[in-house]
Amino acid sequence: MVGMYDDVNENVSENIEIDGYPFYAENINANEAYNRRETNREPIMNGTEHVSRGRYVVRDYSFSTTVYVPDGRPDVHDEIFREMMSKPCEVISPYMGGKFMAEVIISKDIEEASPNHINLDVQVIEIPGEDSLIPGDTFIIPEDKLSEE
Repeated sequence: MVGMYDDVNENVSENIEIDGYPFYAENINANEAYNRRETNREPIMNGTEHVSRGRYVVRDYSFSTTVYVPDGRPDVHDEIFREMMSKPCEVISPYMGGKFMAEVIISKDIEEASPNHINLDVQVIEIPGEDSLIPGDTFIIPEDKLSEE
C-alpha cells in the first residue's frame, strides 16, 4: 500500500497520531482546547444571577493535511479513513493535550491540478473517559445494568 506521506522529508515527524497512523497537520485549530464545564446563569430578583456549573465540555480540534496518492487513485486510503470514522480512536498529540479517545470525522477535497495529492479536513472530538480532566472536578458514570429475564 502506498504511504500517506511518501513525499515528506525523513527529518520531519508527525504531530498527530490516530489509531497508530501518523498525520502531519498543516494547521491545528482548537474549537475547544481544554476541558471545562459550561456555566448556567439564571436571573433572579433584583438583577442578580444564580450561577451553577453545567455540562462537561470535551476537547474539539480540527486540522488540515495533504496526503500522497498514486495517479488516478484518490480512494487508496479510504478503507483506513472509513475504519477511523466507524469507531472511537486513540489520538496522541502534544498539540491536543496528550493521549485520549475521540470521534474522528474526515472529509477530503480533491483538486484537479494536484492528481497525486488530496487535502483532508479532520475533526477530532474527545470521548470522555471515566475521569474528569478538569482539575478538582469529578463526575459519576452510572454502571451498566443488565436486564434480568
